[in-house]
Amino acid sequence: MSKPVIWTVDDDPDVLRAVERDLRRQYGNRYRVMAADSGASALATVAREVFRTAANRLRNLEGYSQQREKLVSLGTMAAGLAHELNNPAAAARRAAAQLDQTIEGVQAMFCSLTKVLQPPEWEHLLAAEREAMHGLETTPPPDSLMRSDREEALTRWLDAKCVAEGWRLSPNFVAVGLDADWLTALTRKLSPASHEIALNWLEARLNVKLLLKLVDQSTRRVAELVKAVKSYTYMDPSPMQELDVREGLESTLTMLGHKLKNVTLVWAYDRSAPRILAHGSELNQVWTNLIDNAIDAVNGTGKICVGTFVEGNQLVVEIVDDGSGIPPEIQPRIFEPFFTTKSVGSGTGLGLIISNRIVADRHGGEIEFESRPGETRFKVRLPVNRNHSPIFQPRGDP
Repeated sequence: MSKPVIWTVDDDPDVLRAVERDLRRQYGNRYRVMAADSGASALATVAREVFRTAANRLRNLEGYSQQREKLVSLGTMAAGLAHELNNPAAAARRAAAQLDQTIEGVQAMFCSLTKVLQPPEWEHLLAAEREAMHGLETTPPPDSLMRSDREEALTRWLDAKCVAEGWRLSPNFVAVGLDADWLTALTRKLSPASHEIALNWLEARLNVKLLLKLVDQSTRRVAELVKAVKSYTYMDPSPMQELDVREGLESTLTMLGHKLKNVTLVWAYDRSAPRILAHGSELNQVWTNLIDNAIDAVNGTGKICVGTFVEGNQLVVEIVDDGSGIPPEIQPRIFEPFFTTKSVGSGTGLGLIISNRIVADRHGGEIEFESRPGETRFKVRLPVNRNHSPIFQPRGDP
């Protein structure tokens, strides 16, 4: 397991001058008297104030850096979330517009059918509609090649029956599993004068059902994304919560979905893993950093495995990718602040050090990793039973 490197600052003249300015501003004449006095007590006082001021400046710098890392991550995820929300929202809007036109067509064709169909023929047509609707729910979608062949064959049959724009009707018929034989059996029960309008009415009824299904799927997707956002941020007044780590992982994967479109994702959750007491939003930041690094490692096209299991008194979250691996010469440095292998503007070098502090200082756990070409494995170990608070309690969330 790699140990985090403690960050130290060299005696930079610019930093020392800045510290001296702070001391002069804070203590005024008292500082000048202390600086002029050669007594050991005065020197010790000055030294204490120098170190205290330097520590405050470093703490502030670290806080600003962590805040910047959070804002960069938030901006990236917000852009991806906007893209993810736009797709189902646009699909629902298009479906709603088509529904308006289709319903008007259904009503007009129904009026026309009442003039040419006898009551027994209506019974046959309505029975055929019910059967087709049932096929909509039970017929598995064919592969693209088979679907194309079926649509072409059905279009030829519709053209032979002198049905105008048969190419427009065939896709929905094929989608619910109807073929030329089924439609032939239906038309034999109807008068020849009603064939074209009856087939158009049947296709329109199926289209209404398909469009409603699309609206349902699209709005369901929007609802899932909103639920993932709420789960990801843990919108709860209590910072420490008893939570299921799996839910946090899944909401994080949903938030990063725009980056995972070409990635083969494998889940390996231990369903018997217990719930733990933790800071949910902070752990989600850890999952975001580790999964985002894995996505970069596989260049958005490889394989990533996310799993959980229990080992002793620890809940272990494992994130594995099949990227090129971390070179051995830089492995000791990956937990150093500001160290990054990403290009300028792509990374701040703070993701892993922040993750390590969240896991170790806030939750009493640890992060370990193993890496070789073709496999990089990060393990986050969290205690299942925590009987005491973490040693380090930050003054505020920077």
